[in-house]
Amino acid sequence: MDILESLKFASAVASIIFLLFETEALTEYAKLFGLKKLFKLDRYRCYKIKNPLDNYFTFLKDTKNCFVTRLISCPYCIGFWGCAVSGFYGCNIFLTYSLYLILIKIIMPKNE
Repeated sequence: MDILESLKFASAVASIIFLLFETEALTEYAKLFGLKKLFKLDRYRCYKIKNPLDNYFTFLKDTKNCFVTRLISCPYCIGFWGCAVSGFYGCNIFLTYSLYLILIKIIMPKNE
């Protein structure tokens, strides 16, 4: 595959990560589909009042600190696995992940 295919996958993954980490899309859709108990949204709302700058993934990491919550609360880790999926479509995983890192630093510069 060529660079444009890798750029497409990288931008798709970066867009999804942006929506998950910088907006309340996940919690809003969970409310919409009646998944408040599964996602513990009542506890998250109380947490959000005390920590207004944190997102849902920080809440998960703070309430249940284990390998899985640390993994899903890291935009670089989730981005890597998202870019790894592009390997199934014939893209170079390392090129896709490199482009993802550039894009994520552009759209989320404050991220650590």
